[in-house]
Amino acid sequence: MIIGAHANMPLSIPVVDLSAPEADVVKTLKEACEEYGFFYVTNHGAEKVIETVFDAADQFFSLAMAEKMKLAMNSSSRGYVWVGGETCNTDLQCEPDTKENFQFGEEYLGPEFKALREANIWPSQELLPGWRRRMLDYYDATVPLAMRLCRLLALSLGLPATHFTKKFTEPMSLVCVNRYSERRSDPGAGLFGCGEHTDWDVMTLLTTDDVPGLEVRLKDGSFLPIEPRREALICNLGDSMAHLTNDRYRSAPHRVINLSGRKRTSFGLFFRPNFDELIDCLPSCCDDAGNPKRYEPITFGEYIGGKFRNNHATLEDQE
Repeated sequence: MIIGAHANMPLSIPVVDLSAPEADVVKTLKEACEEYGFFYVTNHGAEKVIETVFDAADQFFSLAMAEKMKLAMNSSSRGYVWVGGETCNTDLQCEPDTKENFQFGEEYLGPEFKALREANIWPSQELLPGWRRRMLDYYDATVPLAMRLCRLLALSLGLPATHFTKKFTEPMSLVCVNRYSERRSDPGAGLFGCGEHTDWDVMTLLTTDDVPGLEVRLKDGSFLPIEPRREALICNLGDSMAHLTNDRYRSAPHRVINLSGRKRTSFGLFFRPNFDELIDCLPSCCDDAGNPKRYEPITFGEYIGGKFRNNHATLEDQE
């Protein structure tokens, strides 16, 4: 039984087919962003890279805990977080998320690192030969896709195609590799693979294996399961896009409920703008008459800093 289901629930989130004519893509994207904040992306061009990453995830999460703990997350959200190190919704959860993860971003070489952009933490070449390169290949394949979607989002809002892309000259984007345990979720008891939350970024691009669990909250409050589709990426908008559009485009709450009794793996690209980029409502999405700004302007760095401290309170308590 689907928790929170009802008779009129849609069968699926929309599909944005990037091989379709641009006008059709923009129309579908606009409708998906306004109604769901979630959509599948097909014919995206990253298929070959995606085929290789799940074996790489198995290699990492199969390491001894002592080896993984040598890579514990740094202050820039890069590195390893163990099961019990993250709680996505402290109001609804009686325990932390039942997952571990590893995060990395673009490589920044040299002595000068901006806030929240420290160097990645990698397992040694001797421990996992070629693993670092395979992860960076995934990053390099999905970031251009996110930039392409930003251009389409701009067009869907009646803006020049480059309106959003110029916000990503020094992005803070990260890839999070998640491994959910076999432990079965029990929402009534406050036990989740990942508690209900919204993402902080402009958008998230998600690749999943064939184990279900992801659910999005619809406007009526019910949850819609998002079935795994290996040929498709799942895209959801984050809070930054909702702030920019004054909630015209949804940053939809979502969660992971693992009822399969199997491990589940996902790769999420959190596509984030420059640290100093001001997140402020687009003039076309607010007015002084009946649609005032719902959010105060804030730089992305200020916004994400506060969110990170709240979300990793468990991790910080154990340091």
